[in-house]
Amino acid sequence: MALFYVNLPADVRIIDSSTLDLWDFDVDRTLYGMVVGALLAFALTNTILTLKLLKKWHMLR
Repeated sequence: MALFYVNLPADVRIIDSSTLDLWDFDVDRTLYGMVVGALLAFALTNTILTLKLLKKWHMLR
């Protein structure tokens, strides 16, 4: 989650300053945006799994 939070401002600047142009496609910026999106997906998945684990652990007590 911390990696996503740290990279989010740069990703927002990239998205804000970019335009959709097929002839002048910037692969580096696109990949950076995809990595930040993947970090968010991993953080959400881990949060959900942690909450499920805590719920099961609480049921055992």
